[in-house]
Amino acid sequence: MRVTAVLDRYSLLVAGEGPTAIVAELRHIAPSGWGGRVETPVGVLSAAPIPAEPEMAAHWRADLTLRNDISKDLLDRRLPDAIADWLLQATSCTEPLLLNVHEGRGTSFVQRGRIFDD
Repeated sequence: MRVTAVLDRYSLLVAGEGPTAIVAELRHIAPSGWGGRVETPVGVLSAAPIPAEPEMAAHWRADLTLRNDISKDLLDRRLPDAIADWLLQATSCTEPLLLNVHEGRGTSFVQRGRIFDD
């Protein structure tokens, strides 16, 4: 798993990366009281190339889904631009690029097999 810094306060944990898709978790980084750091997951990034359609050129589409249950103080308004720049400079993503920013919340989950300790 590749980890890259974004805007000094964030990291992207790249879980999957290839010529046709990129998937990463966005984390906010803050110093802890004991000399370490606390990383808070704040969003998920996915990107993939989209073929041309009538009235739309072929392009890369990226979706950044930010958690809506975190403090807005953790989010920097420059973040979408910084992530778009990172996609173009450090991955297989090329221009044209459309980065959509979403706000989302978890509503439920499905578990298969043992995940949580009792």
